[in-house]
Amino acid sequence: MRLGPRFDVTLQIGRSSIQPEVSNLSRNPIRVLCVDDDVNLRNALARFFSRQTGIEMVGAIDSASELSRAINEHRPHIVVMDLGMDGADPLTEMRNIAMSTNAPRFVILSGSCTPEVASRATEMGASAFVDKSSQPSELLAVIRRVAGMIG
Repeated sequence: MRLGPRFDVTLQIGRSSIQPEVSNLSRNPIRVLCVDDDVNLRNALARFFSRQTGIEMVGAIDSASELSRAINEHRPHIVVMDLGMDGADPLTEMRNIAMSTNAPRFVILSGSCTPEVASRATEMGASAFVDKSSQPSELLAVIRRVAGMIG
């Protein structure tokens, strides 16, 4: 199963080998907000995360212009965000939020991330990058690794 346009949510996904202690995650799951203009991807990620221990997708929005409001409303630990969306510039919105107290960590999920864009995103607050052609288990492992950096 791939995260790209052919994302098939009917496949069973294996557990990632990188997992925080399950008993702690049951009490305090990693709260994830998804920001992507592809409704099919948002829905597929919601279904995928619903089958994982210790992950809760608390919200999904389709543009960066809604990012600040959604973070205030849902209080995510991690924001999984695409960069190729219409409207407000995702990197600018991320930078503005990343500078605030108790800001969530950002994981960029993109189908086309050049080294220049990756460098700019890192400077503006991104913690990690995942290509949309990656397996969902890879995204899950990155989210768990980045969540381990919080605190």
